[in-house]
Amino acid sequence: MILAGDIGAQQSWLALYEHDKDAKGKIHLGKPKTERSFSHTGYSNLKGVFADFFAQAEVEQVKTGIYAVCLSIAGPITGKCFNLHGAPWAATEREFCRDTLTKFLFCPVPILFLNDMEALGYSIFTLPQEELATLDMVSLNETTPAESAEEDKHPRCALMLVVEGLGQALWSWDEKSGKYSPSSSEGGHTDFAARNEEEIKLLQYLQSKSQGPKRPPISYEQVLSVGGLLKILAFVEETSKQPLSSTFKQNLEKQPVDKKIELLAEAAIKNDVVCKKTWDLFLSILGAQAGNIALTYRAEGGIYLTGFVLVELVKQLRQKQVAMDIFFAPLLNAFSHKEGVFANLNAKTPVNIVCKSGLAMAGAAQHALPFVTKGFFEVNRELAK
Repeated sequence: MILAGDIGAQQSWLALYEHDKDAKGKIHLGKPKTERSFSHTGYSNLKGVFADFFAQAEVEQVKTGIYAVCLSIAGPITGKCFNLHGAPWAATEREFCRDTLTKFLFCPVPILFLNDMEALGYSIFTLPQEELATLDMVSLNETTPAESAEEDKHPRCALMLVVEGLGQALWSWDEKSGKYSPSSSEGGHTDFAARNEEEIKLLQYLQSKSQGPKRPPISYEQVLSVGGLLKILAFVEETSKQPLSSTFKQNLEKQPVDKKIELLAEAAIKNDVVCKKTWDLFLSILGAQAGNIALTYRAEGGIYLTGFVLVELVKQLRQKQVAMDIFFAPLLNAFSHKEGVFANLNAKTPVNIVCKSGLAMAGAAQHALPFVTKGFFEVNRELAK
């Protein structure tokens, strides 16, 4: 079995994955078992999270069958440490995680660490063709691939994750391995570029709220995230002179993050002026940045958007039977609103929202699968080189 985890800033998910071999000898990853989430509130580090997971009776009974661990990390992995932006503790040493996990396992096993954008991609871009339907994708545009993409059997793709932060990554074909390979980035921390008068006012509003003597620049992550969505809501309310009801604001403030997205989506669907304008502005900026990434990477294979902000929005639109193309029109319009021939190039680039949950954790397990199936001792030798 594989122990896989999605280690976020405020919450972590851990699960065990089994794998089997089909009649053709192909290895397939099974569904997660003993899956559990942990809020980081009350934990001083990840040791307590691991301890509580292994304390479960069903995990204790099968832990001798764990032959590999792979953790998706929502932050940069540099040198011996990884840093969870916004976590209640400082940088975590990878050796600390290895030592901690080894205490709970029957013997030392390979322990791998992945940036969350890499882990997400392994759940999307390395899936067999017959399993793509399990991703629950929403295609926002019907496209005809550009000529250059038609000539390339494996065009580059880009991935964007919209959660507490903003993740961006390129996925390109690796001829040697015969599969897509990631190039992660910290592009979410690049400077937000306002495109019109309204966005200039938004930028000025965000700068006015920025603390510190030097006023750090406003990044895309400060706009295209759940926190950014709430900042846009406050900006729209202030500039439109149409205040939200005090009851709605009080209810919104006390809700958990996912419920906040649900309430804002419901209000927009019911044509609340402030909430609808908030989503329109948010989606327009997201579309513009997705279009920038498509051009920067020449990602003619498509832009794949995911993260609970968009997934919850799609969920509400589906429940209320709202047309996706109408609600997401600001995103698509901004995506293809580029100069000259590049508008047409982006118009032919697929834009998809991936709605399946648990992708980072499943991607971590998927990445570890080849190591496990080679054999435990062989993996140890490889990692020791």
